[in-house]
Amino acid sequence: QYEAQLSPLADGRGNLTGRVIVLHDVTERQQAEAARWASEQRYRMLADNASDVIWILDVEQEFFSYASPSLPRLVGYTALERLNQSLEQTVTPASLAYLRAVIPDRVERMLHGHTEPYTDEVELIHRDGQMVIAESTTRFLVNPATSRIECIGVSRDITERKRAEEALRQVNLALAHTQAQMIEQQRAVAVLEEREHLARELHDNLGQVLGFVNLQAQAVRQFLAEGDHTQADVRLARLAAITQDSQAQLRDTIARLKSAAPIERQFFPGLTALLDKARRDYDLRITLDCAPAVEHRGFAPEVGAQLLNIVQ
Repeated sequence: QYEAQLSPLADGRGNLTGRVIVLHDVTERQQAEAARWASEQRYRMLADNASDVIWILDVEQEFFSYASPSLPRLVGYTALERLNQSLEQTVTPASLAYLRAVIPDRVERMLHGHTEPYTDEVELIHRDGQMVIAESTTRFLVNPATSRIECIGVSRDITERKRAEEALRQVNLALAHTQAQMIEQQRAVAVLEEREHLARELHDNLGQVLGFVNLQAQAVRQFLAEGDHTQADVRLARLAAITQDSQAQLRDTIARLKSAAPIERQFFPGLTALLDKARRDYDLRITLDCAPAVEHRGFAPEVGAQLLNIVQ
């Protein structure tokens, strides 16, 4: 494409003698204008139909110099009305305090060559007085036409998302509370089961001790009747030892009954101690023959406790 420029030619008397035609190739300029027009049309289409709102804020004066036509869908105000509003009129006091605290540092970073975007959650004031939570992505720059520092932002409504997140948080708190209650109930049941087990153990131990005391007392009476004071003294000494040991076990059992936590028992150390006690108290010859693999593997605490009760 060419652009023609005509210039008249005149002689010395001012008579028209011809014309000069100058042609300029404007193909590239026409293409550039067409591209610019198409770009503007695309921008207008996006700005008019997008749910996100594009805006420009004069940082120093805290007034808006531009707002896209989609603004009413976000806060109820028209783009023209927004141009007459200050930042203080558009956000809640809490968000205003936050923005005034972070903007100076961001401007300083921009002036030193840092142009990264920022994302914030800002509480906007709707036309009807309600609060709208918006996620705003912003970037700071110096407007080359005015040399003023501006903040260009894109905001979207995330109010429903925040409400859903809060509802989910409340549900999680309720679930956590319920789970804690279940764990507490399970712990209480475990404590009761442990106490029942200890009560049975106490009953069994006392029964064994009382039976042993009865037999030893009868033997002492027999030895005394026969005049064998040496054997009677031996049996009395053994009787004193077993009663002292039983008293210590009784104190230990009572202490365990008072404890709120179930007691885990290690099977083989407990079995060894039990056999040593039986050898000492009842003068029995006892040997323990256990396969190495079984002793190495061991048993679960609840299984080991039941096995110890059976052995005892």
